[in-house]
Amino acid sequence: MTDISERKRNENELIEAKNKAEESDRLKSAFLANISHEIRTPMNSIFGAVSILKEKNLPGNISIMNEAEEQEFLEIITNSGNRMLETVKNIIDISRIETKQVEIRTCGINICHEFMSICLKHMPEIQSKGLKFIKKNGLTTNELMIKTDKDKINTVFKNLVSNALKFTSEGYIEVGCTKQDDNLLFFVKDSEIGISKDKLKAIFNPFVQADLKLTRSHEGAGLGLSIAKSYINLLGGKIWVESKKGEGSSFYFTLPYIKYVNDKKIKPVCGPVIKANQKLSFKNGDNVTILLVEDDEISHKLMLKQLKKVTNNLISAFSGKDAVEICKNNSEIDIILMDIKMPDMDGFEATKQIRKFNRSVPVIAQTAYALVGDKEKALDMGFDDYLSKPINKDHLVKLIKKYSKINSFREVKHNMPSSNSDINSI
Repeated sequence: MTDISERKRNENELIEAKNKAEESDRLKSAFLANISHEIRTPMNSIFGAVSILKEKNLPGNISIMNEAEEQEFLEIITNSGNRMLETVKNIIDISRIETKQVEIRTCGINICHEFMSICLKHMPEIQSKGLKFIKKNGLTTNELMIKTDKDKINTVFKNLVSNALKFTSEGYIEVGCTKQDDNLLFFVKDSEIGISKDKLKAIFNPFVQADLKLTRSHEGAGLGLSIAKSYINLLGGKIWVESKKGEGSSFYFTLPYIKYVNDKKIKPVCGPVIKANQKLSFKNGDNVTILLVEDDEISHKLMLKQLKKVTNNLISAFSGKDAVEICKNNSEIDIILMDIKMPDMDGFEATKQIRKFNRSVPVIAQTAYALVGDKEKALDMGFDDYLSKPINKDHLVKLIKKYSKINSFREVKHNMPSSNSDINSI
């Protein structure tokens, strides 16, 4: 007598929407619980190691810790800090992807060099596990230079290699690339845990990985593969996985082959290699003068400690306004390290004011924001270069060397071996 098809259709849609909302809520709850675990676990390691090191120096305490054990606790602090930083970076990346705030910035890169550089960074862990490392390069010399987004493709490489290492305790890791028609094909293979068939479809989905039992016995927020898939899709490629439980996994992805042709003649940069604990000086023996602008007291103290390894001539400013006044009254400043976020006048405005009367002094931005596109924004606003916090001391020294315009230097102290390695030795 009465057609209730439309009503039943609406009821079914409401039920489906309700189920999806409940599933989404459950997965996000699992994700948040996992994030809490991934932040609190390394924090626990850091606080624990610090408390033990502090007890060592308490009056009346008999030290039972030798130098090797002390170094081990310092390594725990460093590794835990890096783990926590990686978690925060992944959260920021996935948030930008979810809110569609990701921009593509292409440039010319040697794709094989970038791939092998990521592998090189993981070689200590590969060797410590006793894994066999296999590389297969199917690209010719003429095919190596392509046009793509360097930062995003490096993130994809890093996430896939890290993922393979995380789940492989014995056997091998194999990486490679080749050209197929108008695409480049990359792969990262491992020999161990594998992925069951029922989890293969969900492995790239955001939030879902946090709920997979597969990841719970290993560290990580479970966002790496989701970020990798999003970046590859944005770059016009495809990503997929082939795996069987207990037989290892093979991750593949493609990129459009866009050959990079550089029409500009670039002069090679020549000069001496400077180690992190060598001091730089002009020919007349005077140290480089650096103005450090940083309003956070602890960050300021730590930066000064690092900079004293480079030069004795340091000037401090705790605000943007102070930095502008110091620059007006001191023409001998060779480099400015400028914090971005400050209460009275931010680093952008301070640099703008300085550029009105001094356009030659190098100004390097240092910021804890460190999002994609921030470096380009800083360069557009008058900065010469960019450092993201936490600041890597080796990168800091390289930038100081680059912008101090020193052709010769005297070595004040040198007791640290070079850590440079030839990528081809992998």
